[in-house]
Amino acid sequence: MRKEVTMSEPRTVLDELITKWHLTRDAAAKLVDEAGCPVTGRHLAGIARGQRHAGAQLTAAIERAFGRPITELLVPYTGQWLPSNPPGQTASSAISTDTEEAFALAAQRAYQYKLAYQTRIDTSALADDVRYLAQAYPQQPLAEVISPLVAAQQAVYEQLEQGTVHTQSARELHFLAGITTGMIARAAHDSGDPSRAVELARSAAMAGELAGHRGLQAWISGLLSLVTYWAGRPQESIRHAQRAAHLASGTASTVTVWAAVSQARAWAKLRNPGGVESALSSANAAEEHATGDDLDAFGGLLTFSRARALYYTAEASATVGLTDAAARYGNEAVEAYRDPTSDYWAFGDSAGASAALATAYIQQGEVEGANALLVPVFDLPPVQRTNGIIKCIQPVYEAVSSSDTGEAGRELSERIEAFSRVPMRAVGH
Repeated sequence: MRKEVTMSEPRTVLDELITKWHLTRDAAAKLVDEAGCPVTGRHLAGIARGQRHAGAQLTAAIERAFGRPITELLVPYTGQWLPSNPPGQTASSAISTDTEEAFALAAQRAYQYKLAYQTRIDTSALADDVRYLAQAYPQQPLAEVISPLVAAQQAVYEQLEQGTVHTQSARELHFLAGITTGMIARAAHDSGDPSRAVELARSAAMAGELAGHRGLQAWISGLLSLVTYWAGRPQESIRHAQRAAHLASGTASTVTVWAAVSQARAWAKLRNPGGVESALSSANAAEEHATGDDLDAFGGLLTFSRARALYYTAEASATVGLTDAAARYGNEAVEAYRDPTSDYWAFGDSAGASAALATAYIQQGEVEGANALLVPVFDLPPVQRTNGIIKCIQPVYEAVSSSDTGEAGRELSERIEAFSRVPMRAVGH
């Protein structure tokens, strides 16, 4: 028996007005543009779904375009009467209001029919939202991306739960389900909850298998390697990284590089210089072929940049006392992350690169240099003090505490202690 599917109600009055006025996303955005503030169709659709925010100028333009205050536009639509045309426009004299309503009713019923019986779904809009979130995640505080990220995951699940999805559409949706769930797993890790992160990552891995996408499966294994590394389980981290390398072998995915340098960091925690050097050699070889796959095309959190590889290499080198190499790669990493407008910039990795270089500086006896280098890290607000940043600063603390660094060392230790006392997960609790 075919599963009964009902059409979900518009989330907000704004969403209902766009539908009632038969506007495409771009046409709705044009109305707002004409009212005084340019906006993309995708961004406006996100505002209408309650997933994105509008600044003051954009808010004023939306109010002018749709003829009512934003406080009325963004409340849930409960069936109240709404005008059939935008402000200042009337229906064509050749078409009566009754006819317009008849067309609207016919369109609504047709949409219900489509949801109940369609087998091929256009996933491009969902993919656009996921791509935006993948790029925003490394550059914005988690509090600003977690709600739209969960909403995107739920939208993917709702499509899958229809039960009548075409095979190709199902693969695309499982692919997006794996990405969104994987990013939420990363959010759990950044919040200091490794157990929840592992649980979510396993669900994401299942989605990757259902999608038949080895690059995504490899990325999830890389994520598990990251989580277990920072959770103090380097042996487990190595196993996950090795699985990531196996899954990504023969592909152009940058996960091949991530897997290799992740092994290097974990071997470093085990104080195994030979393992570090072997893994870094593999990373260099992988970089020659890692031109990127369709997962990398999402950008942001879903691709592994050269800057990030430099940061991992510097950290691994510093951990096993390869001070000259750590200083060289650390300087390159810090320089690579100097421009916050670059596509691959990430505040967490930038902080990690500075911490790795600071550790090398202390090993070279340059405590003042380490102190100066970490000023931007110490200036991060609590909402950006992720679990990874708190953890990556600890080797600096250990290095300065185990050396005779005098007053400068004591000052640095105190600053690290103060910084670590207010992690992101404590904000608002």
